[in-house]
Amino acid sequence: MTVATKFFNWQKAGAPTPEHSTKSPNLVQIMGYLKATYGMTNLGIYNKRPVRGGTAWSSHAFGAALDAAYTDRAQLEWIILPWLIEHSEELGIQRIHDYAANRYWQAGKGMVNKSPGTGANWIHIETHPSQWGNNIPVGERIKA
Repeated sequence: MTVATKFFNWQKAGAPTPEHSTKSPNLVQIMGYLKATYGMTNLGIYNKRPVRGGTAWSSHAFGAALDAAYTDRAQLEWIILPWLIEHSEELGIQRIHDYAANRYWQAGKGMVNKSPGTGANWIHIETHPSQWGNNIPVGERIKA
């Protein structure tokens, strides 16, 4: 297990290119794992739109962000978030928004106690561009 240290700001990348006109295969793999293992629900990956309340392109416009709903806050807090962070390098995760706790985790920074925006019982997971196209199943990347 390795904690990621690289961060790429999708909002400063300009307009989405045809290469990023669908959902990231990496995030599809991560969502499948979260659903099968923890019962989380996919709220969406690809959505060509600007950030809420702004004009820069959202990371969702690049297919580089996943919103996943949870039903058990304790499970998220004590199991899911620590696991995602501990394996962030292998999973290509660079940022996680924890809306309910008004904080986010970012590669190279750690946990930041600052609101990532408005939200409720879901988290936002961003992939790094270097892993955007990774289609290897999570179980093969993370050996128990």
